[in-house]
Amino acid sequence: VEYKTMHSGKIVSNTHAWRHPTKGIIHLMTGGSVHKLSDGKAIISGYCTDVTEQIRSKERAYLTINSLAHSFIFINYITLEEGSFLSTEYDSHISDNFRNILKAGRLDNAINYFLQNIVAEEFRQVMSDFTETSTLNRRMAHRHLIINQYKDKRGIWYEWQYLVADRFSDGRINHLIWTVRQIEDEKMA
Repeated sequence: VEYKTMHSGKIVSNTHAWRHPTKGIIHLMTGGSVHKLSDGKAIISGYCTDVTEQIRSKERAYLTINSLAHSFIFINYITLEEGSFLSTEYDSHISDNFRNILKAGRLDNAINYFLQNIVAEEFRQVMSDFTETSTLNRRMAHRHLIINQYKDKRGIWYEWQYLVADRFSDGRINHLIWTVRQIEDEKMA
């Protein structure tokens, strides 16, 4: 598949772990494409770049998420512009279907499933507005944390939080922490 893709002129990219003779394991992203010339010959253009720090940064973020996740039903590290996330969940009541959606790491799929299958009908519109990622930069321009509470279909109270992890130099959100925790006991107190 990658060979055919390269020969169609599209760029193919892969990340590889490589044992460097002095640095140990590093991660390289390589890629390229083939450009066919009118005389039938082809030029292969490509690149190779060290992405070790980016890989290690994601690994550190995942370890942080794991250590915090014991306080939450799940906690996710979102890369907002990509619409992707790393997820850790510890609630045994999460359905296998939702667990698989979380593992896939596509934010839009996870939020849609959540709204349609978990949130109680009377909270669905409010939570739909709250979870809308296209408005987060505007809504969180001068905030680091936004919180909303809702009931699930079983009538149990939960709290959804978006917390800014870091921003681009122009102020747009780069990464967010997304958490959900049960607050039923707090609501009953």
